[in-house]
Amino acid sequence: MNYASLKTAIESYVENNFTTTDINLFITQAEQRIYNTVQIANIRKNVTGNVSADTPYLTLPNDWLDTFSLAVIDGSNNYSYLVNKDVNFIREAYPVQGSNKGLPQYYALFDDTTFILGPTPDSAYSMELHYYYYPESITVASSGTSWLGDNFDSVLLYGSILEAYIFMKGEPDVMAEYQKRYDAALAMLKQLAEYKNRNDSYRAGQGRRGAPTVVTTTDRGMNAEEWAELAVKRIVDVSMDAPMPLREQALAYQNHIKALLVDYFHKVAQSERATIKVILEKQGHADIAKNIEDI
Repeated sequence: MNYASLKTAIESYVENNFTTTDINLFITQAEQRIYNTVQIANIRKNVTGNVSADTPYLTLPNDWLDTFSLAVIDGSNNYSYLVNKDVNFIREAYPVQGSNKGLPQYYALFDDTTFILGPTPDSAYSMELHYYYYPESITVASSGTSWLGDNFDSVLLYGSILEAYIFMKGEPDVMAEYQKRYDAALAMLKQLAEYKNRNDSYRAGQGRRGAPTVVTTTDRGMNAEEWAELAVKRIVDVSMDAPMPLREQALAYQNHIKALLVDYFHKVAQSERATIKVILEKQGHADIAKNIEDI
């Protein structure tokens, strides 16, 4: 559906003619309501830029709507994804910007146009922001259409009709009927958006945080002590969102937690070796099973 057909449909449904200014207002209000309600994977973009040393602030693009991911890129083109926090967390964790420097690990929305990073960058870094944006409105698009117009015109149409009826102070029962149609179309759009976002969860860092990564040295994988150290660091990191008493407990007991995790990791490894040994013996590989037992 292009702009001309959308305008005609709105006037036909509500049986009224409007000025171009009013029609455009109905449509843009509907677009904003939709984009603020549903995060659509198709309406994301990447931008790269630089942050300077000793500068904890990062300016947002003008069309920024919400963040999907923010990463620091090092000289070897490795990505370190920052964790989104509340601005008060960063202010509390890094109270003195000049003395709390390093590779940024966290970011927060400082105001409508700026992120604050923590810690303050100790050097100049390249950054990549993957974000949801406000697309060009169908009312001004040179193509005469938009993503919603091409892919989900029903939600745009019913949203615009609702705005028109609100403007006209229309009959409540008629508005209720179009509200139902709008809600149904919006629910379908949400289902599509949620499916696409689940499939893309790794890009946002969700997959990385939940799934173990095999990290190796030149001749081995990580041992139980090293995995326990990583787990404890993650526990302490998560506790930073908790009230101060819980944060203090997490810090105070981290060595005890690590010792407990090491013990359990060893038991898990022993159990897995025993299972593999039995499977190999049943398949006639007693020699390999003996080697597994001796590890």
